[in-house]
Amino acid sequence: MPANHTSAPRLEVTIAADLALPVQAWDLASDVVWWSAAMYELLGRQPQECTPSVALLFEHLHAEDRERAERAFERIRRDGRPFVFEHRLVTQSQEVRTVILVVDAQPGATGRPETVVATGVDVSEARRIHHAAADETVSGLQAELHRLNAQAETRDVISHATGLLMERYKIPADEAAALLRKGSQIAARKLYDVASELLFSGTFPDVVPVKSRAPKPGPSSKPRQHGSTHP
Repeated sequence: MPANHTSAPRLEVTIAADLALPVQAWDLASDVVWWSAAMYELLGRQPQECTPSVALLFEHLHAEDRERAERAFERIRRDGRPFVFEHRLVTQSQEVRTVILVVDAQPGATGRPETVVATGVDVSEARRIHHAAADETVSGLQAELHRLNAQAETRDVISHATGLLMERYKIPADEAAALLRKGSQIAARKLYDVASELLFSGTFPDVVPVKSRAPKPGPSSKPRQHGSTHP
């Protein structure tokens, strides 16, 4: 059957073909199918090598989308209700393309569907960019989460090391924190590394701690002796 069979094309199909869109027109009575040049190009087919048909179109559908497409086309054949269908096509060279298909039915004299017209829009590049952006976003979020977790771990280690210095030298929190920073400077190491070593091995740079601010005991008072002449 010639590829440009004249029983299927309608005015709408001609307009779409002029816009270089992938178009399929399916004449329900004769089961004749017509493809625009862009439809052949989308599928990676040549007009002289094949006869357009719905079955051949379905052969190019991704296996996971085929059953859904078959149900949708069967439904529009019965009731003429239009639909929009996103699916994956596998070209003759095995390249996977993502296509949005807008499918409508043109009624005949009896009001029943006579011709089903499907116009495709290749959105493969848009989907690729979208997925790449989504992957980049996920990677960015994962990196940020890792950074926040690392910060939380660092704060936790430093906090515990500060507490250990408070207990070891009997000093308040601000002096313990200052002592930890001083130890980091003397050792020329990161604060986290000095704090980690203190926690896990008890080793700390030779730093003289600030004297404790704990109140010193006052002078002791001795009980008066009986008979003392002091007032």
